[in-house]
Amino acid sequence: MTSSLNSSEHIQYMARAAIKECPFADEGAIAGLRYRDTPYWHSLLKCRRLGIHRPDGRTCNWTARILTKDKRYIQKCLGPALNLGRGQVTFALAVERAFAWFAQADVQRISNEPKPTGRTREISICPIGDVYTVGHALRDYTDWTRLARSPGGHYNNLILINYHLVPSFAHLPLEDFDATDVLALAKQVIETPPRFGFMPYSSREEVQEVSVDVLRRRKRTFNSLLSILRMAFRHAWDSSRIQSERPWRCLGEPAPLKWSTHEA
Repeated sequence: MTSSLNSSEHIQYMARAAIKECPFADEGAIAGLRYRDTPYWHSLLKCRRLGIHRPDGRTCNWTARILTKDKRYIQKCLGPALNLGRGQVTFALAVERAFAWFAQADVQRISNEPKPTGRTREISICPIGDVYTVGHALRDYTDWTRLARSPGGHYNNLILINYHLVPSFAHLPLEDFDATDVLALAKQVIETPPRFGFMPYSSREEVQEVSVDVLRRRKRTFNSLLSILRMAFRHAWDSSRIQSERPWRCLGEPAPLKWSTHEA
């Protein structure tokens, strides 16, 4: 049976790159910070920060901060970052405590939605479990494209996968994927407006409401997604992750999408 991350684990997983890059992971770096009244901050996610408050030689604490929906900052002390006579909290434990606080119901209720900071680097799921899913295939494939493709091509794949494939298809067992899922993906892409940066998600549109130019662009997006799935599924087959050829054969040969509503 396939497992999934709970909300708290998923939020922390989204911040894995920022956690690795945190300048406060090294005790020597913390000890080298100059005294000042305001904390030193590192962004873990949008509106979620981990910091060091070192106002003098007697105090050096881990601190977490959120930005609320009404644009206020709320902070929480997580424990001593250096051993100054009151014990010491490790970096790993400070991160754990920060995300535990972020996940509290009263904090989630008032805080802005957490989102990854910076440039997308991986697909936005951590597939686990014994059943090999579409998400597993996409993860394995993007691990390969990170090495085999240009940085720009790899990045474009990640954006398409995270927006169009992860929410609706990543949980599906790969060997169950068939032509009905291809049709569902086509309908989803044609009806879903694109999203740029941190702009809000838009509601789906009826195919009849989409202009010819917009329809043409979304067909290209669909064909790009078919190519990604075809290569990811074939990679899974070649790696003996699945026993059936159906998942990649049902995607057909590389060919552009032909059906339309406005065009003759």
